[in-house]
Amino acid sequence: MVRDARVVDAVYLDAFVYPELALEALEPSFLRILGGVVLRERDGVGSKLLARVREMHDRGPPPMPDDQRLALVTWSEKMLDRFRTSRGVEIDYRRMYLVVRALEDYFGLRNAWYEGEKEAFAWLRQHDPSTYKLFESASQLSDGALTDLVAGVYQIEPKAG
Repeated sequence: MVRDARVVDAVYLDAFVYPELALEALEPSFLRILGGVVLRERDGVGSKLLARVREMHDRGPPPMPDDQRLALVTWSEKMLDRFRTSRGVEIDYRRMYLVVRALEDYFGLRNAWYEGEKEAFAWLRQHDPSTYKLFESASQLSDGALTDLVAGVYQIEPKAG
C-alpha cells in the first residue's frame, strides 16, 4: 500500500493505493474510503470495493470483549486518580489524551465504528447532545469536567473527591 498525500493545484490530495490482492480481505482500515468516489476503474472493481466497505460499515464492528471493556473503564479511572494526585506537563498531557481517547472509546464501548473526530462530534451533536456537552466542557481540562466526561463515556459513577 502506498499513500500519496500532497497539495495539487491548491487542492489537498490524500490517496491510498493498494495492490489488488490487498482488496480481497477487508480490514477496518478500509473504512477510511467510506463515502469515497471512484474516479477510474476496470471491471467495476472500485465500485464493488466501495459497496463492500459500506456493507462492513453497516454491519458494525465486532462486539468489544468484556475484558477489553473493563480495561478501558479501569484505565479511565486510573487517569482521574493520577490527575487528582499529581501536577506537571506529563499529567497535563494525559488530561488532553484522556479527552482524545474518550471520543474513540465512546464509540468502541457502544459497538459502533469511530469514523474520526469530525464525524464523531457531528454524530454526538445530533444523537447524544449531553455527551457532546461533556466533551465541550472537558476541553477546558478541569478535574470536574474530566470526571463528568469519564462518567458519561465510560458509564461509571464518579467518585467523590
